[in-house]
Amino acid sequence: MKKRPFLEVAKDLFNERFGKAKVMFASGSLVRGEGTDKSDIDIHIIFANEDLPKAYRDTIIYYNYICELFVQNENAFEYFLGQEPGDGMPVIMTMDIEGVPFGDQEYAAEIKRRAQDMLAAGPLPLTEDQIMAKRYSIADLMDDIPAKNDGELLGTLSVLQQRLGDFFLRANNRWSGHRKSLHRALRNYDSDFAERYVRAFSAAFRENDMAPLEKLVDEVLAPFGGRLMAGYKSFAPDKANRPKE
Repeated sequence: MKKRPFLEVAKDLFNERFGKAKVMFASGSLVRGEGTDKSDIDIHIIFANEDLPKAYRDTIIYYNYICELFVQNENAFEYFLGQEPGDGMPVIMTMDIEGVPFGDQEYAAEIKRRAQDMLAAGPLPLTEDQIMAKRYSIADLMDDIPAKNDGELLGTLSVLQQRLGDFFLRANNRWSGHRKSLHRALRNYDSDFAERYVRAFSAAFRENDMAPLEKLVDEVLAPFGGRLMAGYKSFAPDKANRPKE
């Protein structure tokens, strides 16, 4: 069955189910012109506080499109947007900047301007403690690579693939990403590195050849002191040391 144009579907979704919202942004690979027949639509919706007591996330199928819904009131929008510079993941920012808006166009333009300013400012720099923790985590995963079986190796490489790329970007004061968006972030920052990153992990996953990955890990960590194992100490949060009430 041929699908209707995705923006027509998004408009109908807004009018039918979210007409009371202040604004809705339809975003994702389809909006960027990179979509396929199986691509979903990312939907960010903002309500006035009095019209939505509690924010939520939902996935629905609407006119044969999978729609990932991020439904927020103004308080939740401020909270989640405010988390992104520290997390280094511009999820809401990207949806709003790239998204096609429905609803209050003036309000949408204000949000887009704010998101663009935040994105241009970059994420918060990693602290020294965060850098040390990430170095340790990556070194620990590399230490696990001589795994007992293929299942353990695949699990280790899967986690390392995200953490190494995230550290490379964050340590260079760049925005990071999850899953597919991680590769886009790497490619946008350093296309040569992104290509070597894919080759190194492909060799590790497909050929059990760890040499390119070993080289890449040491290249990424070297400016920050290299791999960190012995001598690293982290403390439990204060609330963990308090007696149970």
